[in-house]
Amino acid sequence: MLIYCLSKKKTNTHYCWIKDLPRLVSSQISQHAHKMWICNRCLQHFGREDLLNKHREDCNTHDAVKLELPEPGTVIRFKDFNCSMKVPFVYYADFECCLVPIASDHPYQMDQQSFTRKYQKHNAISFCMYGVSEDGVSKPPIKYFGVDAAHVFVKSLMEELVRINELYQSEAIVPMQPMTKEQKQMFETATTCHICGNYLGDDRVRDHNHLTGLFRGAAHNKCNINFKKPRFIPVFIHNLAGYDTHLFIKEFGKFQTQISL
Repeated sequence: MLIYCLSKKKTNTHYCWIKDLPRLVSSQISQHAHKMWICNRCLQHFGREDLLNKHREDCNTHDAVKLELPEPGTVIRFKDFNCSMKVPFVYYADFECCLVPIASDHPYQMDQQSFTRKYQKHNAISFCMYGVSEDGVSKPPIKYFGVDAAHVFVKSLMEELVRINELYQSEAIVPMQPMTKEQKQMFETATTCHICGNYLGDDRVRDHNHLTGLFRGAAHNKCNINFKKPRFIPVFIHNLAGYDTHLFIKEFGKFQTQISL
């Protein structure tokens, strides 16, 4: 197998002979040290040689992509319309950090084995959290600057979530506001349910927002009954998966409540 190499300046080119492809790329695919079999055509990898041989029966005789189509007459449709309600509240947050030097007495000796020297630590020093409701009305953003920013963030977030959860669990439902002339006409002439989109006949009811009392549309009675508020409150944090998680994740352990990330 040959690989075509191009220099950084794009002035020199050459071919390199790849004698053992698995030894070249296996460390980029998996961390285990077991032998790996790789298809030279599509780079699909396998843990056994017989699996590779079986794969080649398709790979060598067809295009690089294998098509698998559903059986004729089979149809898949969205059914969970009860889960399609717009989330009433959503939060957005971001952190700022500073680099704190870490004292280390580890000597630099070139004759020793390689090692990792930690010399800086990322500490959260500030955050901003912004909540937005379904109707576009938002509270002033929560801002904080201090060395305990991670703890204050989790505490503030939990307080907001508890407040909204109490609102969700409240037995009091805001009555529907009087309908306008246009809304009445819309309700009477509607031919499809605004929740599921299917045909709407005489089995129609007025669906309204239980938090604001605003009329939403005509719906089937069953759809209206099952149309419930989400049981979660989404919180979006900038670069959560790549960086910000480690700044505050340990702070959740100080609160005795069920948390899902």
